[in-house]
Amino acid sequence: MRWGIDISRYDDTLTDAHWQMMADNGLSFAIIRACHGVGYTDTLLSRHVGQANKYGIPFGLYQWVDITHNVQDQANYFLRLIEAYRPKCAAGDYEQYWTDWAAWHKARRGEGGVVPVMPPEQINAINYAYFTQMRSALSIPLVSYTGAWFVNRYCPQMTTWLGQSYLWLAGYISTPAAAVGWDEFHRIVGNLGSPIFPTGINRWDIWQFSSSLPITGLPRLDLDAIVSEQVFKNLFVIPKIYEPIGGSTGKARVIASNGLRVRAAPNLQAQILRGLLYGTIVEIVEIQEGWARLADGGWCVAQWLQLLSEPPPPPPADTTPPAAITNLTAVAGTATGSIDLAWTAPGDDANSGTASRYLVRYATRAIGDQAAWEAATPVSSGLPAPKPAGGAERMTISGLTPGTRYYFAVRAQDEASNLSGLSNSPSAIATAPPPQTLPRNAKVIAGLGLRVRAAPNLQTEILRGLPFGTLVQVVEIQEGWARLADGGWCVMQWLQFVGEPPADTTPPAAITNLTAVAGTATGSIDLAWTAPGDDANSGAASRYLVRYATRAIGDQAAWEAATPVSSGLPAPKPAGGAERMTISGLTPGTRYYFAVRAQDEASNLSGLSNSPSAIATAPPPQTLPRNAKVIAGLGLRVRAAPNLQAEILRGLPFGTLVQVVEIQEGWARLADGGWCVMQWLQFVGEPPADTTPPAAITNLTAVAGTATGSIDLAWTAPGDDANSGAASRYLVRYATRAIGDQA
Repeated sequence: MRWGIDISRYDDTLTDAHWQMMADNGLSFAIIRACHGVGYTDTLLSRHVGQANKYGIPFGLYQWVDITHNVQDQANYFLRLIEAYRPKCAAGDYEQYWTDWAAWHKARRGEGGVVPVMPPEQINAINYAYFTQMRSALSIPLVSYTGAWFVNRYCPQMTTWLGQSYLWLAGYISTPAAAVGWDEFHRIVGNLGSPIFPTGINRWDIWQFSSSLPITGLPRLDLDAIVSEQVFKNLFVIPKIYEPIGGSTGKARVIASNGLRVRAAPNLQAQILRGLLYGTIVEIVEIQEGWARLADGGWCVAQWLQLLSEPPPPPPADTTPPAAITNLTAVAGTATGSIDLAWTAPGDDANSGTASRYLVRYATRAIGDQAAWEAATPVSSGLPAPKPAGGAERMTISGLTPGTRYYFAVRAQDEASNLSGLSNSPSAIATAPPPQTLPRNAKVIAGLGLRVRAAPNLQTEILRGLPFGTLVQVVEIQEGWARLADGGWCVMQWLQFVGEPPADTTPPAAITNLTAVAGTATGSIDLAWTAPGDDANSGAASRYLVRYATRAIGDQAAWEAATPVSSGLPAPKPAGGAERMTISGLTPGTRYYFAVRAQDEASNLSGLSNSPSAIATAPPPQTLPRNAKVIAGLGLRVRAAPNLQAEILRGLPFGTLVQVVEIQEGWARLADGGWCVMQWLQFVGEPPADTTPPAAITNLTAVAGTATGSIDLAWTAPGDDANSGAASRYLVRYATRAIGDQA
């Protein structure tokens, strides 16, 4: 099974050495965040695309679909980036259910409050409108990213159309605490199985299977697998628009486990004519926007049909599944956070022979039916090879939260993929560390803070929030929850026991004289400030944290949203020392805001500094006025003022020559009026002597080719200048509608 990564600005520590390591160990694809909604392009998009190209890794782009933004504007914004970066495929990320970002961020930081949730029908309408816009506009494969957690809880209506594109599902496997080597990583990928499906979906194309699996030598990354070699080729080699499995018409088998409804017309509001049981063979005579018309009348959703290249084979000789396991036991293991399982091996056929493999899952509730099994967490490592029927099986599951009760279930599968029924579902409490003498002091280690609740469960009232680093006193521990001396319960895993309250509880003083000026190198800014101490303005701090953004960093929310600086940070001097650093790699001519915080050896963090700004040094000034050429593939908008909110005066097609008379913070003022973004202009010499384009081709013909899926084109060559000379290259495009104008 091939593996890949999906990355965004949060993966800012990913270096060329990391890319080389991944390429050497089978990295097959990357999916890179292009943008969020309208107006925000991922700050590391160009860097990530450049690295993927450098190491020969085919890539796709994705957009976070923001349900609070205009659908058409979002699609157009993404399409412009697709045109600029030329990915193999494009994905929409569907996972937003809230309508207030400020409330969502506040709740995520553990500060309480109510997060407004959009109704499911409205979420579905917005996401489907975006999906149809992108599907009609793209000439590359469209992928839909989501997860069972989102669809089942916030928008179950999405299952009516998700199957009309390639499916990228999120669902994380359990991961070991210690980093794994590449051999173990490849073994994990090779034994992944399948993700948890949203109710009503039974297939996947890409699986985001982990965001935390530690791999030796790499930072933590979102990791993905692809279901088959054919899907990999369709998405990343020779892009192919999604079609129902096997082609478009002919004999097909119903693959919906609960059967399939046949309707009078191709929509979900049409009359139901009849039902088709799983495995029924039908004949498809037409496919129309995700619906299949059947030879014997009626329409049904095409995603639940599997086309057959020939009459279905007879049922396999082996139709007997392994027997269900009935004596599964679970006891606390010897290591902290572990539980030991044991059971008697079933056979290949009921209790005869040897099964092929085991599937083990766990949850914090009993796994008593298929729905609970699908919602439980799969175990991907440490699974024993099945013994002959009657053999004693044992395994240890590690990396669980100490002191928490877990329930387990095991199923056996044979070589014909027959799956046993569910086992019994015993429970045990993951081994806790040696008992603590209580009461004892502890420190909050949750980066976004920790919620204190009225009782030890996630459904009870939130009493208050505790910021990172707060000292508390634990008086009782109960199944993974800690009761605090001053009232309330919180999750134990986000507390770290300490000795008596540390002598050092004083953070470094906030920096108040941070300055920012343009650096000497292109794209750089120099910072300077006076060093605070370890305790206020005494001693020496342990390290600095520096972040930047294109808006002032005036509060905690702005700090968390800003981009961290990971290199070139100075070692703190004693209090009062002069600190300096240069930040490079910024976009020349763009204004950036900065903030610095100091941290001491006890992890006490200073308050936010002041937030000065500077414009990243631009290249040596051009002698103006000067001629330039439009290099934006979809053309360039000219606005009345140098900002994206100003009125659009006109559009300039790709290749248009203009005269730039002024440059101001990344915007160019044109001789014939108006402003446009400088990055989409390329300076040229005086207008070139050759301003005559090749003549338009007027006799292009298209006929069906000899090979399946091919079309032959023919035309008469124009010249370099009209019909004289030889042109330099051809540009050929295709669509499912006539290409009659620039749009």
